[in-house]
Amino acid sequence: MRMADGDTCSLVQVMLRKKQQKKKGYNPNQLSLGLFGERKPKPDENTEEELNRKLAAYDFSLLKPRPYEHRTYQKKALLFALEHKNAIIQLGTGTGKTEIEFSLAAEALKRGKVMLVADTHILCKQHYDEARGEAGFALGQDEIALAVGENRQRRKDPEFYKKARLVIGTAEAIMQDIIRDRLHMEDFKLVILDEVHHTTGADDYMKVVNLAIGFGVPRVGFSASPAENKERLLDLMDNMQVNHIFSGDQKEIERYVGYAPHIKVWVPLEEKRKEALNVYSELIKELLERMVYYSSYAGMDTLVKHYNNLVSEFRIPRTKELNSGMHIINTYRDKFNSYDEQSEAYFLTCSYHAAIYKASYHYATLERIGTEEFFDYGRRLESDQTKAAGLLRGSAKYQKCLSIAAQLDDHPKLIYVYNLLAEHNEQAIIFVETKSHALRLAAKLSKSTFPAVALLGKSEMSEKKQLKIRKDFEDGKYQVLVATSVANEGLHMPAIKLCINYSAPYSHIAMQQRIGRVRSAQGKIYTLIGQDTSDVILYHMSQSRKKSLKKVYEDWADH
Repeated sequence: MRMADGDTCSLVQVMLRKKQQKKKGYNPNQLSLGLFGERKPKPDENTEEELNRKLAAYDFSLLKPRPYEHRTYQKKALLFALEHKNAIIQLGTGTGKTEIEFSLAAEALKRGKVMLVADTHILCKQHYDEARGEAGFALGQDEIALAVGENRQRRKDPEFYKKARLVIGTAEAIMQDIIRDRLHMEDFKLVILDEVHHTTGADDYMKVVNLAIGFGVPRVGFSASPAENKERLLDLMDNMQVNHIFSGDQKEIERYVGYAPHIKVWVPLEEKRKEALNVYSELIKELLERMVYYSSYAGMDTLVKHYNNLVSEFRIPRTKELNSGMHIINTYRDKFNSYDEQSEAYFLTCSYHAAIYKASYHYATLERIGTEEFFDYGRRLESDQTKAAGLLRGSAKYQKCLSIAAQLDDHPKLIYVYNLLAEHNEQAIIFVETKSHALRLAAKLSKSTFPAVALLGKSEMSEKKQLKIRKDFEDGKYQVLVATSVANEGLHMPAIKLCINYSAPYSHIAMQQRIGRVRSAQGKIYTLIGQDTSDVILYHMSQSRKKSLKKVYEDWADH
């Protein structure tokens, strides 16, 4: 197998070159240069005639006849990807990204095989059904292959891909079949990545992209929100080896697409819940102070610095901060392997840090999710034999918190859920954070007047069960779909007219994906925000990132 000729210049190299030029007195701003080279003045908006004339140069005949003409922004995005070969297309949910993907695939299929990567089994199956349907491709049934984890025929049949021209699958399944020598990246003329923001770290998306780069296969990624911030967008572009982003003009898109209003619902907490949370907060503060004390004694200055602000101006640590703290702890691991006092202090630091992890999550269940979830996790802590769990159980404050929480009913958010479902009387999707909460909430709603079912990820629910639940929901068997993050991305379910975020999600990407499940301007989206809780911070962080990223796309996108 021959690797593609030529080296690809990464964004990191481009940035370093710009810095070197600046050190030499070269000011790119004076020449209106941007991050990726000379910034040309934007031309006037292309007319429909010009767009149609340019698209006429390409062959899309493998697409079945379309009942409608592409929208203006779809034509621009399609031309952008065709002309640049490697690109990222940033368009919101409900804008018809799949139509652009299929058009790109149809053009490339004239030259060879095409790969379409999606994140979940259920989303791959949706694309697969659409590709074989009335608005799909003029290909034989055996020329479109579905590569997902539970496809037994694919795993057992060595000639499964023999006639396949379009391969639709998860990155995980595709990589498995490449390793098994059943798929060969050099046979493909285009790789399309739906939800391209997954191209990071050790994700299988990244492995697929690296192979595509190695063999010189063009790649085009799509996402409503490719990154959380400017730095991650840079990382994504570097990972994709892409220098071009298309971001649709919002005013132009709004001529075609109506958006459901997004409404904040403030939920006050009961006084007893506040009291229990205050006691638990005091316990977490004590754990943090002890952890910093032992880490200082062990000479772990980097960790002390990392948590100093939290100690001086205390708040509940965020998961991201704790993950970074754990990484710092691991960097010291090889220094402490004896039985001296410093080594003992290191291992005590580890135990206290783990206790803070557990306590912070436990706190969040009471604050944001529900009383039953709080006691459910508490029972897990009772059977947890680690020293970290013992530090919690042995605390008088922990026991006091349990005693106060025992006087509480379920979280007040539940009443708001009932009221919103009753008020709108529409098919709805409710997003929650955990499997146990999804199952419990679906059961509670079903016992009342709202037939509900939980939709979980592939680790908790088979693909067959996922697809059946989706079909039953679309057939009207259930009024409410209670979903974890498995339903965040890409799923097109026209029946949904109401979306409820039980809690504000942890990321801007998740928020954008969730609100995109309501495709009708007549629908409604609600986010429940507990007053004086971390919901407030998460919601405003999401909105702030949305605004800052909009400016980034405007500055960097090459329309």
